[in-house]
Amino acid sequence: MIESKTQINENSEAETSRQKFDWTIVITTLICLVPIIFGLSVWNKLPDSMPTKYGFNDEAKYFAPKWVTVIGLPVVFAVLNLIVILFTAKNKKAVGRKQYMLIKFIIPAAAIVSSIIMLIKPLGAAVNAGSIIVPFCSLIFIFAGNYMPKTKLNSTVGIKLPWTLNNETVWNKTQRFSGFVWVILGFVSLVCSFTQIRYPVFFGCLIIMICATLVYSLIAAHKEKTL
Repeated sequence: MIESKTQINENSEAETSRQKFDWTIVITTLICLVPIIFGLSVWNKLPDSMPTKYGFNDEAKYFAPKWVTVIGLPVVFAVLNLIVILFTAKNKKAVGRKQYMLIKFIIPAAAIVSSIIMLIKPLGAAVNAGSIIVPFCSLIFIFAGNYMPKTKLNSTVGIKLPWTLNNETVWNKTQRFSGFVWVILGFVSLVCSFTQIRYPVFFGCLIIMICATLVYSLIAAHKEKTL
């Protein structure tokens, strides 16, 4: 039996829809939920009340029932991952393919890192939270800074300030400058993350990134007479 043109068109549209579906959304969301498996496997070994936050001295500050850490934390990361990816997908052409891929895997990576810290420390592992979190954040700065200059004008990612969004030249100059600063300071923070001065260096780099980006973008906007 020969299919009608309507049936052929419907099949073609369905096939196109399947091809367009981004399976990385499913993959990254499942990665966020992977720590639940490990948490349940060691459930009986975990204390009933578990730390939910560690201070600069690596001492636990706040506590909650263990289901919050084992199940609640990964679920929060999974939901956040879906929101970020779906929101960013609207401007993925402007964001750039590589940077869009980086955005997809930042939250899953953060979910794994956070869950490792929250689960293995109560099990008796001698792990300093800062020695994991600071290097992780430093690497994010480096990777983000590397792709920042390639980011076209958009309202989703990048240095989004009123004066950068209003002028493409200001936007491009700010992204290039900020990318350079983020990469350099990211390396500085990464190297120092394995020393006792990891926190002051990290926060110092973060403050410099923000201030340098703000000042440079204002100078660029003033030169372009957009302020």
